[in-house]
Amino acid sequence: MYTWFVEPQLKDGNTCTEMKIESKSGLTKDYRKSTQAICEDYENTNYDRGHLNPNSFQCDSGRTATFTLTNAVPMDPCFNRIHWGKLEKSLKDKLRKNCLNESGTAYLVTGAVGSTEKIPKENGDKEGDRNRTYDRVVVPSHIWTAVCCDHKYNNNLKFSFAFLAENKEEPKLRVFSAEQLNEELRKMYKSQNIRVLADDCNAQSPKTDEVIKSMKKDLNGAFRDPKIEFQYPPPSKKKKVFG
Repeated sequence: MYTWFVEPQLKDGNTCTEMKIESKSGLTKDYRKSTQAICEDYENTNYDRGHLNPNSFQCDSGRTATFTLTNAVPMDPCFNRIHWGKLEKSLKDKLRKNCLNESGTAYLVTGAVGSTEKIPKENGDKEGDRNRTYDRVVVPSHIWTAVCCDHKYNNNLKFSFAFLAENKEEPKLRVFSAEQLNEELRKMYKSQNIRVLADDCNAQSPKTDEVIKSMKKDLNGAFRDPKIEFQYPPPSKKKKVFG
């Protein structure tokens, strides 16, 4: 069982440079709340503190470092513990086999798409007769990750893809190219200035197709109506859909 930490340096970088548990942060609750979520925000909300940087991808002190509230967003418990958990496990296995064991370097970028829903909710506290600040932390509508396996010596071993999942009990998963993720995020964030990866990281390679199909087999049944979708550049070209 891991303890969750806050990052006092976000408020005062001169006196503290490392994460700390809330009771030893040296800051009052109001100071902590001014820069980040705190554990109280998640209590009795029916949402998990869901990792963005997965703790299962790290070891030792690196794993402990993922348990900061700045690395968490509110996730539906079923989504976080079952669906997203299976996705992370499959991704970790595929990257180890197809990237790290092939002398490649894996790069992952993960983010969340905001919604109008926030926690904690006042109507959820009335029965408990408690007092706290409401509507502080945005509940994401979607969670996304872009993946790139870079290889210095063999371009055929490079591959990339991205996935976008609904943050709900019975989510739908979309797996596609990094460029298609850019297009989806531009619409969701209402901004054209979005490019997650510097380039497509060999998105059209046979290796990409191989890894995606293997992941789809792992995830069969874990998501509602899973669809493995590729849209190759240029975006105006017709999509090719597998599955």
